[in-house]
Amino acid sequence: MEDKDLKEFSWTAFLLVTGFSFFFFSKILQKLDGTDLPLFSWIGVIAIVAGSLNSIRSMMEKAEKK
Repeated sequence: MEDKDLKEFSWTAFLLVTGFSFFFFSKILQKLDGTDLPLFSWIGVIAIVAGSLNSIRSMMEKAEKK
């Protein structure tokens, strides 16, 4: 990994961290309080899918360059 890659903002990491945070927060709140937050679950799932697709796209771009 080059020094340049470390200085750039990573949308993949942002989407994955946000997605897992939303999803697990809604599930933990459901276990603790019984409150169901389907919106938070859906936001989490959508962010995880978007982050995964972004990760796959970047891996394919790196493979094409080599």
